[in-house]
Amino acid sequence: MQTIILAPFFIVACSSDSKEDTIPEEPQMTLADYQGVWEDIHNDTAFISISANGEVLYYKQNGVMGRGIGILADNTISITNEYTGSRDE
Repeated sequence: MQTIILAPFFIVACSSDSKEDTIPEEPQMTLADYQGVWEDIHNDTAFISISANGEVLYYKQNGVMGRGIGILADNTISITNEYTGSRDE
């Protein structure tokens, strides 16, 4: 009697649509990445405080106080000031 051996073979291939030479983009920063209290090194009365939920409190050297939810776009924080109703950047 002859013995027949069957051996299954599997071929697995992987591919990707992206080029290896593409430069990865910098990750988009959020206000939570800047959480903390920041002071002006030239004027210790000017500060900005940013919380993880996006609430921003600030005092500028010209006497402007502000509070509101901040929006970060193009490296600029925009806040609708709850005290004055104006938009500050």
